[in-house]
Amino acid sequence: MTSIELLRRNDKFAFTIGVAFIIISEYMFLCQLQWVKLWYSVFAIGLYVVRYQIYHADKMHYFLIDFCYFMNLVLIFHLYFYPNSVVLFQLCFSLCTGPIAFAVVAWRNSCVFHSLDKMTSGVVHLFPPLVVFCLRWYPRETTGGALEPPEAASVARVWAIPFAVYVYWQGCYILKTGLVDKWHMHSQPDPWTS
Repeated sequence: MTSIELLRRNDKFAFTIGVAFIIISEYMFLCQLQWVKLWYSVFAIGLYVVRYQIYHADKMHYFLIDFCYFMNLVLIFHLYFYPNSVVLFQLCFSLCTGPIAFAVVAWRNSCVFHSLDKMTSGVVHLFPPLVVFCLRWYPRETTGGALEPPEAASVARVWAIPFAVYVYWQGCYILKTGLVDKWHMHSQPDPWTS
């Protein structure tokens, strides 16, 4: 088998898997809301592990402490450890439907089936807004009634608390990259950060 035939076969396989993933994801988000939490968690965690291995080998692992990954972890934490916390839900809703959703446009995420990197970026930025949308508008189906989001939210819960969390993350990021790992970053010839 020539390299061109192998490349075509791999592209066909990736395309088939990608289309199936989108169709099954759409089915989960539209018809099987009780499985949304598990579907999101399995793919998010699995793709993060693969991305860590690839990015660490390419010296790009500092991208994995960006805000979008932080918020994905906060959302997973909310889903499994505090599913009935209204404050944590409102925080996740504000940040996932705000900056994380906007990142799709800002970073020009696209659906390229033969690129694991592009597909992972899609999951990182598109799934959290979809998950919190389901939590907000279909809480009984999604959480089994564990979460009862209020009809309205205060300015503090929608703007002040999310902004404080962002400032906290930014401070931790600067400490990690500028202080804690300063020696490591200067010893590497080309560490990638955002």
